[in-house]
Amino acid sequence: MAEVSIPLAIHRALRISSAHPAVRDVRLVERPEDGSVWAELDVEQELPSAWRAAGVSPSGVRALETVAIRFPADFPRGSPRAFLREDFDRAHPHLLPVPASHGLPPQPCVVQAYPSELIQAKGFSGYLDQLADWLDKAAMLELNNPRHGWEPVRRDHIDDELILDPDDVRLLAVPDGECVVVRTQYLRFGPAAGPVTMRVALHVEERVDLANAGCSEEELRNSVHRGRGAALVVSAPDREGSPFVVDVPAPENVATVEDLLRRAEWFGCRAALESKLGYVGMLLAEGTFRAGPLPVVFLVRRPFNLIGSQSSIEICPYLLDLRPNDDLLHGRGDVRLCGVRDDVS
Repeated sequence: MAEVSIPLAIHRALRISSAHPAVRDVRLVERPEDGSVWAELDVEQELPSAWRAAGVSPSGVRALETVAIRFPADFPRGSPRAFLREDFDRAHPHLLPVPASHGLPPQPCVVQAYPSELIQAKGFSGYLDQLADWLDKAAMLELNNPRHGWEPVRRDHIDDELILDPDDVRLLAVPDGECVVVRTQYLRFGPAAGPVTMRVALHVEERVDLANAGCSEEELRNSVHRGRGAALVVSAPDREGSPFVVDVPAPENVATVEDLLRRAEWFGCRAALESKLGYVGMLLAEGTFRAGPLPVVFLVRRPFNLIGSQSSIEICPYLLDLRPNDDLLHGRGDVRLCGVRDDVS
């Protein structure tokens, strides 16, 4: 592109980038009217020799990754932002929580604080060190590590909310593995023919017989309903005397019952969940089970404790808004994503 005038601080950062041992090329891309500057850096990863010939790691990180950097007009007081390629696997942990629907490429979480603070302390070369280290760890699937803790699966949107006690729920992850049915109470917000949001409380101390679940729902006021129902809490059985540990992250892409069963297979508990869902589907088709929200909560063992937790069991919740038909019996239906709260404010 034609020569453009750029601020001295950004020019210096680009010069530092050119000299960095992990950077193979630097290209000035654009200077928009807002005064920012966009550049591209080709960053090389130290892949093991077995992967080097293919030019990509099993986790999808290429030997040479092009990273776009946006320098704000007030750099270095303002923080730069790094953008990976559009098709970079969003299953990797430590990506900023920016939904793909926003049209932005994945953004690595290079530092815990503001990048500008790191640059002030260690210079722009320190920022590049962190960026290169992030890519190296992504290539080796080492972004999750025991020192920092396991990062729970990132969800770019939430449909509904589950209220539960994490410690009590995690006690249901037993060596034999099972699909436990527990009582729920819920509020449904929204018109019958429009979008709804549900808030569901799990009572793990009360077990439920699906054939006599006693589900009910009543209208409190216009577009607000209160009900009681059931939830499925499922975990994997031990394998050869050891807990079944899922040590590879997966992107949050569950949207249908079929997706949910595939995720259950990944979590080692498909048989237990499929059996219970089939039974609920039969009861629905017979008209002996009242349709309503049915949370499905996976208890997933990770190789080490979650970030900010003393437990290695991740709670992964979903919700089926059941209909009085035979869809579930035939494995059809949509699945909603839930957030978890352990208190009511």
